[in-house]
Amino acid sequence: MTEEHRINHPERRDAWFQPNKDARGSDYGDATKEEMKELSELIDFADWAYEEDFMVLRDNLATKGYKLLRQDLITEPGRVGHYIALDKKNRVALLGLKGTSTYNDMLTDLLGKSVEHELEGPFDDEHDNKIINCHEGIYTAAMVLADDTEEIIEDLLLPRGYKLLICGHSLGAGASCLLGVLLRSRIPALRKDGMVRVVAYATPPVLNYDACLACRSFATSIVNDTDVIPRATTKNAVILNKLLLKVNEKLTEKGMSPDGIVSTSKLMYDLSEYDDDCLMTPDELDDFYKETLRDDIGNEDNLFVPGRVVALYEKGVVAPPPPKERALDNGEKKLDIEVKPRVAFGATVSDGGLRAMRCIEPRMEMLSDHMVAGYREAIDSVCQAIGIQKKS
Repeated sequence: MTEEHRINHPERRDAWFQPNKDARGSDYGDATKEEMKELSELIDFADWAYEEDFMVLRDNLATKGYKLLRQDLITEPGRVGHYIALDKKNRVALLGLKGTSTYNDMLTDLLGKSVEHELEGPFDDEHDNKIINCHEGIYTAAMVLADDTEEIIEDLLLPRGYKLLICGHSLGAGASCLLGVLLRSRIPALRKDGMVRVVAYATPPVLNYDACLACRSFATSIVNDTDVIPRATTKNAVILNKLLLKVNEKLTEKGMSPDGIVSTSKLMYDLSEYDDDCLMTPDELDDFYKETLRDDIGNEDNLFVPGRVVALYEKGVVAPPPPKERALDNGEKKLDIEVKPRVAFGATVSDGGLRAMRCIEPRMEMLSDHMVAGYREAIDSVCQAIGIQKKS
């Protein structure tokens, strides 16, 4: 059903990725060339955090002017692997945080209850509330790392004029955002413009909405199309369950509920072909989401993706080009028909309250879209679409 809506009604889905009418950001809209180019370069720092070989990581970072100082491969629950590197020329200290790659990392992810914490101080000058609601497991990992690096940053790096760049993917992305919050709350000098920057790929929901908005001055989260991890909340799981119940009702009405041989065969036949006969009409699907998404942002127990959110998405399937006539060696002519659909890509800037972020779109790609390779491909596709040449 979702695939048929994507193909037959791409404009409806595209609207999900546009900033809400009541969105609070003045810079919301299409991502700029400069931002997309930078995101295509910084993703290396998040990807390299998975590298276990110290020498390989050192050599990778050296290609971008960084000297590796420390690598910590810790995998205990409530901890996050990371590395620290310095760009002495530009006075940038880089912290790269590793994403989920072990069972212990998964335990940290699964401690997803929204818990309340009081920070040592405000983390943004325009947001004086020191109380935040956050993801319990990822907050714990960020707090341990903040305790470990606070003195290094405050007593060694800042006096020498270094700024902080924190990058991560998945678990590392969520921990990067919360590490930025914790460090800014503890070290007032880091609350100045440009002193700390977080660039997080595939960020899970880790903060209440108001705190997410307060992160926009220093944190950017990138979300790839149907990636399920940035949408992995209890609220979204409940909405998905309601949608599946609605789908089952529709299947029963059409005699395709998979509870018998005949009806199951009918369902399988229907799934084998794409047509305009969607199980739910676009209006029915829109009405469903309007009802289920009502008044969910203000609830402090609901968690969202922090900072400025750059949402990468397929704009819809573009019809194949018209057939081209080609002359054969024997003088005959043949039509070359391209049947594979082409996809257009886009990127919009908004925040964690974006309509597309507040529900799970059940598609096969929702897991592959989460991988670093999926993010690279989507970013490259957007860059190509807006005229950015990829470095060889």
